[in-house]
Amino acid sequence: MNMFQRLAFADISEFLAYLPEEELQLVNEMRCLIGEVFPRYSEKLAYNVPFYYHRKRMCFIWPL
Repeated sequence: MNMFQRLAFADISEFLAYLPEEELQLVNEMRCLIGEVFPRYSEKLAYNVPFYYHRKRMCFIWPL
């Protein structure tokens, strides 16, 4: 945990469980889109948000 963020998630599922319903729906749609475009992607929690990799870091989702 850093000085700017009071939460520290252990994994992606904990991050998703914390999101409000509207944000969760949007994040899940974005995750599905990433999976359709890059079916062999990997998802890892970094800097307390999900990052997506396919050979190298592609993108991340940072809900407000």
